[in-house]
Amino acid sequence: MRARFLDAFRDAAADAGFAVVLPAVAAWRKRDRYGTATERATIDRPLARVTLEA
Repeated sequence: MRARFLDAFRDAAADAGFAVVLPAVAAWRKRDRYGTATERATIDRPLARVTLEA
């Protein structure tokens, strides 16, 4: 299931508008005071994949 989610995420990230907004959304989400270190790392992984593949 994780692989399917990441594939769908990567496909959506191929849109230029998504790639522009994604880093800001990820930064905003990581500032959530209720988020754990594990959740923040989970946000970083797909962001890194999109950045490397874009």
